[in-house]
Amino acid sequence: MFSIKPKLIAASVVIAAVVSMAPLAIAQMPIISDGAQTYPSGPSTKSLSADQRTKLIAELQAAKQHDRQARAGWSQEPIVQGNYGEKIRHIDRIVAGLQKGEDYPMSEVKSAMASPGTAPY
Repeated sequence: MFSIKPKLIAASVVIAAVVSMAPLAIAQMPIISDGAQTYPSGPSTKSLSADQRTKLIAELQAAKQHDRQARAGWSQEPIVQGNYGEKIRHIDRIVAGLQKGEDYPMSEVKSAMASPGTAPY
């Protein structure tokens, strides 16, 4: 009689081998720039020059203006509008801190400029 068990075992071994190599393949993939502004590799705004800091504040102001327009026109749902309002206040706090010379993690600054998770776009 023909048994399917050896074929299942062989197939599961092949699948396990392929799955175990996936992290290596992903780690070797090249990093492709998305065209976004890049800053020094420092983890905070402390490593920015005065010109870069000014440019970053301008980008935050542009993101704030975009969020104001999105809150006013693109969404009529109160939850989404509230998320935009919270995001605008967060940008205001970061801009005020940067103007005073405070230090912020770049991840926080970038997340403030990103679209909220409830954004329709």
